[in-house]
Amino acid sequence: MQIRDDAWVIADTHFGHKHIIDYADRPFKDVSEMDQEMIARWNSVVSDSDWVLHLGDFSLASPLIIKSYFSLLKGSKILLLGNHDRAHTADFWLRVGFREVIERPFIYKDYFIVSHEPVDWVSARLPVMNIHGHIHEKTHYNLENNHYNVSVENINYTPVRLQDIIEKGYRYAAE
Repeated sequence: MQIRDDAWVIADTHFGHKHIIDYADRPFKDVSEMDQEMIARWNSVVSDSDWVLHLGDFSLASPLIIKSYFSLLKGSKILLLGNHDRAHTADFWLRVGFREVIERPFIYKDYFIVSHEPVDWVSARLPVMNIHGHIHEKTHYNLENNHYNVSVENINYTPVRLQDIIEKGYRYAAE
């Protein structure tokens, strides 16, 4: 597995999932508006040559719709499987077009635990930081206890740079 520091990171897009609008209190009138807006925001920052690390729950739509959404998104995409992505095999996601599918949390740069769900044992007392999604609303998982939540609701429905998260994590740890 190879991840670039200049990669973009995002989680919990839930493309095609109409119930997520109410569940996560998303500001969209319907699933079409939500999906179109997230695609536009993604493509407003990501170029074709960029890498995007998606931390799970890409889409709950049919395989045909998943493939069509995927083709509209810029960048070379890596998927860390989320709980909803496991309805399909890793081979399915590779056939959709992801350059790589990661099935388990991993350590990045000896300090960052990258996962779909927050790692509960990570706290301010430990010399590690957890970059994750899964928790749509803002919660106690934050920089104060060494978590950085990249669920779309927490990042304005727009991918963020991994390098920015790394810098914030190191800076916060040094304080």
